Amino acid sequence: MPENWFVGAPTITYVATFTTDDKMYADFPAVHFESTTTFTAIGSFSVNNPIHVKVVITNVNLTNFLANYNVVSFLKGYSYPIKFNPDGTILNAIITLRDVGNGTFLGENDVVWLVEGPTYMIEIPNSPETFTFYVPTSMNENPIITISGVSDTLSTHFSQATAKIAWQIGSFSIVILEPIFEAILLKDDKKQ
Repeated sequence: MPENWFVGAPTITYVATFTTDDKMYADFPAVHFESTTTFTAIGSFSVNNPIHVKVVITNVNLTNFLANYNVVSFLKGYSYPIKFNPDGTILNAIITLRDVGNGTFLGENDVVWLVEGPTYMIEIPNSPETFTFYVPTSMNENPIITISGVSDTLSTHFSQATAKIAWQIGSFSIVILEPIFEAILLKDDKKQ
């Protein structure tokens, strides 16, 4: 049975939808699309807690969207498990998009954030050497999700550990008490 059947931390989901109109990269065409991003985690959306991210992009203005932008990433987000670049730096979160038909593009991956605070999703051009992460400066641009502090992650882990110990103690108690119950039941059978 899956381990999460025996622990107290629930799986939570958050869905963010937004529309993007960007002309950030001089060598790439302006892009417009609608995005629905689903975040799923155990316990909380917090630092050091892996979050499964599923991105669905629709209503794209480019017929050759994947030829220009085939990856999305998140500010301060990293692929989970953490991977390193050849120079030793941590590899940013990479969610590769694929065409699923009807003008819809889908990508999903596990992502972990190492710092708390707001995060933003950004499409990445197919030329990594020209990529620098765009940090929104406009007051109109809202973060896609805000990551809480590591204390939420530690609280979730503590709850899971406590639930596991309770199950182990309960199971062990049944094994220890089994001979006692058996003796009592046999004694009652002899009286009848």
